[in-house]
Amino acid sequence: LDPEGHPAMAILWKNIVAVGRARNLRRMALIGLLTAAVFVAMLAGDTQQWGNLLSGLLAGWAGVLLVFGPLWVRNDLRSDLSYIDVLRAYPIGGATVVGAEAAASAAVLTAAQLGLLGLALVASLSAVDIALSVPARGALLAAIALVLPAINFLGMLIQNGIALLFPAWVTLGPRRRGGVEALGQSLLSTMPYLVLLTLALAAPAAVATGAASLLDPLIGTPAYVVAAGLFFAGLALEGFLLIEWLGGVYERLDPSAVELATRPA
Repeated sequence: LDPEGHPAMAILWKNIVAVGRARNLRRMALIGLLTAAVFVAMLAGDTQQWGNLLSGLLAGWAGVLLVFGPLWVRNDLRSDLSYIDVLRAYPIGGATVVGAEAAASAAVLTAAQLGLLGLALVASLSAVDIALSVPARGALLAAIALVLPAINFLGMLIQNGIALLFPAWVTLGPRRRGGVEALGQSLLSTMPYLVLLTLALAAPAAVATGAASLLDPLIGTPAYVVAAGLFFAGLALEGFLLIEWLGGVYERLDPSAVELATRPA
C-alpha cells in the first residue's frame, strides 16, 4: 500500500486479503468449479432446460446471500475484536475503524452476489420462459449492482454493532465454534439482525415507493430512477448515522468484556 492515504484503506485491504487465508475461500472456489461443471453439462445437453434450472438456482443463492450473507462473511470486527488491544493502539478514530471493517466484509459479500447474478444472467440467455427481455435483464442487474453494496454495508454495520454491544452473543475470532452452544449464539444474533435489517430497509423503501407512485403519472419511467436515488440516499444516511454511533461504542468498549467473550468455556 501507499505509505500515505486514508487509514481506512489499510484496514479495508487487510481484511480483504484475510479472506484469501480463510477456509471459506476454498469453499467458494469449490462452488465455482461445480457451477462451471454444470455449465459444461448445459452446453452438452438440453440448453433450454439447463438454462431455466441454473439461472433460477444461481439467482436463488444470490437472494439467500442477501439475507444470510452478513452472518457468514466475517472478515470484520467479529474477527478482529479478539485483538482489540492492538486495534486501540492504532491512531485511528472509532468511526473509521467501524466503517472500514464493515466495508471490507460488504465488499466480499457483494462480489459473491454479483458473481452469482452474472452467471444467472448468462444462463438465462438460453431460457425460453422468462418474461423479461435480455436488455431488461441486463438493466435489472445493473440496478441491483447499484443498490446491493448499500444494503450489504448496512447489514454488516448491524452485525458489527451486535458484536460491539453484546460481544458474548457473537462468536468472536476468525473461526466459528460448533456445537449446541454455537447454535444458540447464532440464533441469538440472527433474529435481532433480521428484525433490525427489515426495519432499516422499510423507511427508505417506503419513501422510494411513495415517490415512484406520485411521480410515475407525471414523468413516467424516470420516476423509478428518482425512487432508486431516494432509496440509496436513505440507506446512505442510515449508514452514516450508524457509523458515527458505533464508532463511539467502539471507543468506549471495555476490552475485558471482549476477553470474557473470547475465553474458552
